[in-house]
Parts: sequence; structure tokens; C-alpha cells
Amino acid sequence: MLWDGETPELALKEAESAMLSWIETAKEFGDHVPHPKEEYSGQWRLRVPKSLHAELAYRAKYEGVSLNTLVITILSGYVGHVHKEEKHSR
Repeated sequence: MLWDGETPELALKEAESAMLSWIETAKEFGDHVPHPKEEYSGQWRLRVPKSLHAELAYRAKYEGVSLNTLVITILSGYVGHVHKEEKHSR
């Protein structure tokens, strides 16, 4: 399949349109249409400003942990804090 557009946004709209057309056609012919998977690999690629990368790397070295461990700790603390606030606001 090939999707294109003058901008990335238009290309995504074309891709979505093609996907929906395929699903509709597959259903008309009785073909199996798989459901989206909700599996998470535990990995994603994240681009950050060089200055933030440097600060995090410095902090990780200072703490004596890997950059991954530091970022996981920071994210976990934030998510836990937000979750706790949401529970209290109900």
C-alpha cells in the first residue's frame, strides 16, 4: 500500500481512509478483520532536547544509576502522584 499527501497530516488522513476502506471491504467479503492489539512492549523511542538529555545523564551519573533507571523512577513518581491526586479529587 502507498499513501501520500502534500503534508504529513494529509498523508495520515489518506492512510486512515485506506485502512477504513480495507476494513469495510473485508467485512463485505466476510474476511477476518483483526482487532487492534493492546500489548505493550515496554519500549518506545523518545526524542528530547540535547540540554535535557545532558541534564538527565548528569543526574543519573550523580545518582549512580543508568539513564533508563533514572527516567523510569521519575516517570513512576509522577504517574503515582497524579494517580493519587485523581483518587482524592473524586
